[in-house]
Amino acid sequence: MLERNMRGEDKRGSFAPTISGPCYRPAATVCWAGMKSSRVTKTPRADAAGPQAKTISLRGLTFRYYEWGQADHPSMLLLHGGAERALSWERFAALQAGQFRVIALEQRGHGESDWSDSYYPTECAADIAACIKSLGLAPVVLVGYSMGGRHAILCSAAQPALVRALVIEDYGAYLEGDEVERTSILYRDPQRVPEREEFRRRLKEYNPSFADEQIERIMTKNLRQWPDGRWSWHYDIRCLQQARAFITGQQPLWRQMVSHVQTPTLIVRGKDSKMISHESAALLRQLIKDSELVEEPGGNHHLHRYMPDALDRVVREFLARRAEPSLPLTSL
Repeated sequence: MLERNMRGEDKRGSFAPTISGPCYRPAATVCWAGMKSSRVTKTPRADAAGPQAKTISLRGLTFRYYEWGQADHPSMLLLHGGAERALSWERFAALQAGQFRVIALEQRGHGESDWSDSYYPTECAADIAACIKSLGLAPVVLVGYSMGGRHAILCSAAQPALVRALVIEDYGAYLEGDEVERTSILYRDPQRVPEREEFRRRLKEYNPSFADEQIERIMTKNLRQWPDGRWSWHYDIRCLQQARAFITGQQPLWRQMVSHVQTPTLIVRGKDSKMISHESAALLRQLIKDSELVEEPGGNHHLHRYMPDALDRVVREFLARRAEPSLPLTSL
């Protein structure tokens, strides 16, 4: 049943679909005509000590990614959450760069990666598998946060040979309905609006305790102005809309997919998370047979952003116990 739904009968679940409709490219994205699927183009950075920003063509779309560490080290692939960007991993990635070649992929519809008409989760998982193959990362330590955790699970379930170890940050068998509904304030239609201040109003409605400086910082990092003068988030809100439809409408299929994960898996939940409950994380632990659950005291939904040292510690401990000998365990 898993193979049929993910590869055959349901076009949306196919891991090699033909994507119809236009491909939307953000104004700041640079594309090269005739780029092959494995061709990588480096974008120079003034800060040589920071990550290298690169682009790669995968499955007909152009993706931005960032790379830390040395190319001959074992590989770690980081997947951001919904409505985020790859550089949200910057602090955690810097902690891993001494042991790993670290790649943070900007997923479809986010940041400088292309937009598409389809954001069905199995489409996004297929992007990840293509990235692992094209960059020669397998077998990779795959780390996914929130939405990225969902895509990491699906990728590992469908192609276990690509993934050496799986780390899921603050994602569970289901999301808490009240928090999902509250978050939807930020991503309601219309997606593009004439005035930048509309997003200030949405942020204030989402969290009245946000200070003006905090709101301005969020807007500066996460808004884009289009050639016609309108403003939007730096991601396609259809990602979140289609993901929500999958989560609410495909629970039996989702749980069946999860149960096919064979990879050693660490589930890390922030103990104070309002997005993922203990019960949801514990159910995910039951569904993935070879998994363990750690709940980090004082942590919320954004461990890698606000508590990178704590996440680094539990990941290192897990990999030292469970990863294959080819990982540099002595340096962990």
